[in-house]
Amino acid sequence: MLRPAVALPVLAVIVVVVALFTPEPVERGRGDVTTYSRTESGGRLAYDLSSRLGWRVGRRLTPLDTATEGRIVHVVLAPREDIGVSETHHLLESVRRGGALVASVDEGSALADSLKVATGGRLGRFVGPRENDDCRDTHERRGGIFATPPVIGSIVWHRPEPSNLVTFANVVVRQRDILPAVVGFGFGRGRVVLASDPEIFTNDIIRVCQWQADVVLARALEFVRGDSGTRRTTLVFDEYHHGFFTPPSTSRILLGSPWGWAAAYAVLVIALYLILGGRRFGRPIPLKEELARRSSAEYVESMADLFQRGGKRNYIQKHYYSAFKRTLARKDGINPQLDDAEFARELSRSRAVDEPALLALLARLRSAKAGEAELVRAVSEADAMTEAFVRRR
Repeated sequence: MLRPAVALPVLAVIVVVVALFTPEPVERGRGDVTTYSRTESGGRLAYDLSSRLGWRVGRRLTPLDTATEGRIVHVVLAPREDIGVSETHHLLESVRRGGALVASVDEGSALADSLKVATGGRLGRFVGPRENDDCRDTHERRGGIFATPPVIGSIVWHRPEPSNLVTFANVVVRQRDILPAVVGFGFGRGRVVLASDPEIFTNDIIRVCQWQADVVLARALEFVRGDSGTRRTTLVFDEYHHGFFTPPSTSRILLGSPWGWAAAYAVLVIALYLILGGRRFGRPIPLKEELARRSSAEYVESMADLFQRGGKRNYIQKHYYSAFKRTLARKDGINPQLDDAEFARELSRSRAVDEPALLALLARLRSAKAGEAELVRAVSEADAMTEAFVRRR
């Protein structure tokens, strides 16, 4: 059976390992342009197309707590909840450091306000690039609600538009005005792509070859990928603000927060202390003082010396006197508190006893003038008489 010093650290290690490596379920919400959805308004085709174009795609299921490294491209398409000022700051700071951002323009959002951009009031028909329009009729999805190109708004700037602006798709208003719908521009050391409407990247739009939304997405991703000097390789879709999130877990608390690090360190230190402090390299060796036990004779000698130094001879004398009478009277039920003469008479009635010798011995045991030697002899004779009475039984 394991000792507590070993069993407790082993149990603690097992608990920590189970807590760290237990799979964490992903809570599913009801998003709109979410990459989990294969419905008409979902964004799974954009996710799969990005993977086929050579990107390492992933999903973010937690809030963005800090700016990320320069090789990551964040994709934020029509979040159900506004990403907020703090996360907007982290997103744009990541772009400034060399990352990139692909986002839809949501009117009144913190991101749109930071970039001074909005969707215009003029609606138009979505138009993709036309220079390589080789779609066959079999590739086009006919009928249904999306039989015609989507009608969306254009991008409007509340500041002078960037000088390095690149347009990937437009909207045509009344067959005359052509306004930008998907644009890209440099931002710090990174790049940003904005779409006036997230509908452009939904499953039901991308799957229609003639509208060329897939071409728009591919060119936008190639733009944010960058040149050979700043090649970005990872594409992360924001699913947290679509209602998809990973619930709090023990592993995230232990490994992702200062309090968790402190708790794990404390458990490790205590476990090491118990293991090293409780370990034995052999059978325990008893100390010498544990082997040297006092004998009964030593105890008797110690008590006798104590009584002698305390001058308690009268106490010892009374003790032996009373004990001697109780021993003799116990068998016949005689009261040991009787005076010596009456006690001897009562005792002689039940058994043969030498009354004069008994009275003389009792007188010696209670004599105040008896010395130590005389007291020792009287006690020895009392023990001998007691043994003689016991043998007669």
